[in-house]
Amino acid sequence: MKKAFLLALYISCMAYNLSAQTSRIDYRTIVKLSPGEQIDDLLTCWRPDEKAAPSCIVIQQSNGTFSTITNNTRKDNLTREQATSSFACPTTDPNKVPKESYTGHSRLLTNGAYSKVLFMRESGNRFVAVVADDKRQIFFISSEGQKTLLDGRPDNLITNQDLSRVAVVLSDKQAAPMEEVNKMSHDQQVAFFEKMRTTDLTRKVWLNDNKTLTVLKKSRLSFDISGRHFIEIQPKVFYIDGVPCQKDISGGGTQVFVSKDGNDWACFYMIYLSFKNNTNIQHVFNPFITIEGGKEYLNWFTVQKENNSTVLKHGKRQW
Repeated sequence: MKKAFLLALYISCMAYNLSAQTSRIDYRTIVKLSPGEQIDDLLTCWRPDEKAAPSCIVIQQSNGTFSTITNNTRKDNLTREQATSSFACPTTDPNKVPKESYTGHSRLLTNGAYSKVLFMRESGNRFVAVVADDKRQIFFISSEGQKTLLDGRPDNLITNQDLSRVAVVLSDKQAAPMEEVNKMSHDQQVAFFEKMRTTDLTRKVWLNDNKTLTVLKKSRLSFDISGRHFIEIQPKVFYIDGVPCQKDISGGGTQVFVSKDGNDWACFYMIYLSFKNNTNIQHVFNPFITIEGGKEYLNWFTVQKENNSTVLKHGKRQW
């Protein structure tokens, strides 16, 4: 009995130590500022280079001049215009998802298989679309050859950055189409929309791995920054692939980072980075994901006070 207890205690301690190791945050100092200097976070190009440092660090001096650090080369006594013209920060947002593509609609309609393109997204040579045929059947199709009959009327198409993950939001296919609603009398339309307001509260979401979820109609929907996990955001709670997480991330622009297995997560809002284990970090800029030695890390930059000095650091945490 005693041996069994000690074995259970040992396993519990090992699990705790493993959890502590995997949640450890490592910091590396990128630059230490002199008195009177401060990082200009609006001008600094936070897109990381190959050494996981900002592409260009812009420092504002107490006398109003600027300094820049690019590829370990520092330039001082610059005007604001000189500081911003000394480098070219990438303008393409790596986390931006493709918008609706109207130019490709005609391409999908040329062979006569489909009569209407309801939604379409394109990225390079890849496309995904929701289409209808002459029988009013609705399909999801992709450039990879996937074709799936959808059970509902599509309200929206949500994708990740490279279109490898797709969600189609579906309303009740039995609901009256807008063409019929437009033919109703004024009183009938009022009654129709009032019924929708009180009873039409949820939506089905079909995912391109053929899973289906139920979400609230008013929820904000997206994929996490890794592009792997479907996110539903409600006030006070959010869901990762349908699993609830008790955290309010309803602030507009919040970025969600989820580990590959879906068991760990972090949220970034403005300058605040919060982890599932309730670790909170302030003055954070531009979190991003790296793969190193087959392991995935969440990275970020942060400005901290240290021994009466201000330092810019690179933080890193393995999932």
